[in-house]
Amino acid sequence: MKKNILKNLAIALAVFLAVLFGLNGLYTTMLHGLIRESKDRYYYIGVNEVNELGGSLERIIVRTFVLRDMVMQEDGGTGFFGSMAPIVYGASAKEGAGQTIRSIALAPGGIISDVYPADEGPSLVGFDYSSDSPEAMEANMAGRTVITGAIPDGVDGMVMAVRTPVYIGGDFWGIVAAYMDLGKILEGFNLDALEGIGVDYRLSTRSFGGETVLVRSGENFGNAVTVPFSSYNLSLSLDLVPSGGWYDFGMIMMGRGIVLFTSLIVMGLAISFTKIRGDSVRMRAMAETDVLTRCFSRYYMGTAILSEDASSWRNPGDTYSVALVDIDRFKSINDTFGHAAGDRALVLIAEAIMGCVDGRRGDRVVRFGGDEFLVFIHSPDAGSLDRSVREMVSAVSRIRVEAFPDMSLSISVGGAFNGGGGEYLSLMKRADENLYSVKENGRNGGLVG
Repeated sequence: MKKNILKNLAIALAVFLAVLFGLNGLYTTMLHGLIRESKDRYYYIGVNEVNELGGSLERIIVRTFVLRDMVMQEDGGTGFFGSMAPIVYGASAKEGAGQTIRSIALAPGGIISDVYPADEGPSLVGFDYSSDSPEAMEANMAGRTVITGAIPDGVDGMVMAVRTPVYIGGDFWGIVAAYMDLGKILEGFNLDALEGIGVDYRLSTRSFGGETVLVRSGENFGNAVTVPFSSYNLSLSLDLVPSGGWYDFGMIMMGRGIVLFTSLIVMGLAISFTKIRGDSVRMRAMAETDVLTRCFSRYYMGTAILSEDASSWRNPGDTYSVALVDIDRFKSINDTFGHAAGDRALVLIAEAIMGCVDGRRGDRVVRFGGDEFLVFIHSPDAGSLDRSVREMVSAVSRIRVEAFPDMSLSISVGGAFNGGGGEYLSLMKRADENLYSVKENGRNGGLVG
């Protein structure tokens, strides 16, 4: 009798230990999986934030290319600057919110001679780039565009400069530059919302001047999720970590206690694991889709269409043409009718643009900025692209909002036809120049080249 009791106790103990170790092992594995999935979710949250800065940088870089080409066309002359600077700077600079360029400048021989807007001139004119950063100047002299964190005396706030060298006849002429207002750029980030959901963050950049922390919330980033971004020599990273850390030790101990008594926790964890995995997939889909307009997002553009450095197509065989769409006087719509009406106008315009392209053949509409769209179109010839652009302009002009009968909507479109092998930045520069031409001639139209 006593022997049987001891035997049963031994069997029970063996079964208990087997179930205990098995469930504990499975629980530990799933716990690590949950943490990995949570980190994936944080990564896609960070991607949405970094996309905003990436878009601002790209637009500023393209404008320095436009300035460089103007100087080359004038064979080194700068007389064009007074009339063309406002256009390159941005036709909506005084109308629109979120202007991220503080000033643009010409620097023959590396010394600033012309600045727009004029009120930035006194602090910048005469500044010698060679006295700023030897590494940056060396890169410019070697023909490379650089992004620096140098702030000349007299300029308030956080400013970075995009500096593009100009060569004429093989000789170094000087530098064209655009100064970006980091304060304005950071306004586009939704960082305050991260604090509201218990996320600590740190946004930092690394350029020739070393690493600079732009903004942060929290102190412990030892096990943070890092979302990187790079453009030319500039590296940026956004670190995200839960305020309380990845491990909730109270919940872990509770889980350990539960697995001692029941295997039902396995099913519950499996369900939770599946749900979080589904959430991760949905987060990726959300990262690829603009929430308001349902167009594709900049994240989708960078992962599905463009190469890692965003200067060429991911698939070298792609022959996308591009159309850069800007909503005319969008700020005045918001000011006159309210932001809810502005959001409704954005949705209707996005639907009109998407109705003018064929997604089945690979055409894509990307929300490029607050009131800008970038359309990738498979056009067999320049005439086909021109028809698509004019259809967009016509479709938007026909939009009527019943609740706001006085609201008039129009767009300006600059297109660039890709005859094969065209680099993305080259096409963007041509599209940007055509867009400026449309705006300069009264808006509400399109130009393809």
